[in-house]
Amino acid sequence: MKNLLGKGIVYVSVLSNPLTGTVVDVVENIDTKTVKQLINSAIADVAKAETVTMDIWLAYLNTIKKMIPNTSIIHDRFHLVKYLNDGIDEVSKRETKQYEELRNTGYVLLKNK
Repeated sequence: MKNLLGKGIVYVSVLSNPLTGTVVDVVENIDTKTVKQLINSAIADVAKAETVTMDIWLAYLNTIKKMIPNTSIIHDRFHLVKYLNDGIDEVSKRETKQYEELRNTGYVLLKNK
């Protein structure tokens, strides 16, 4: 897919079937118009959709809430963990500046056990 800005990241919206693991459609961009296009072109009976798994992106969230109001929304694990890790890093940096004894303890706090 061609990057419209000439450099950087090209964003796409992917509609897939979680039961079969198959990709149903891929559309360039991640805005409200794109989400509507995916839903209208790929889902025959929108009212029958029970759950939607998505990124935590407002364009997705708002469009799904408007177009399929009775569906359950599940946010994908990758982005949830990413946002939680970013929050932990932010608090850790702030606390380390304030409390000298916390310096060089980041690995201890983040390792598995």
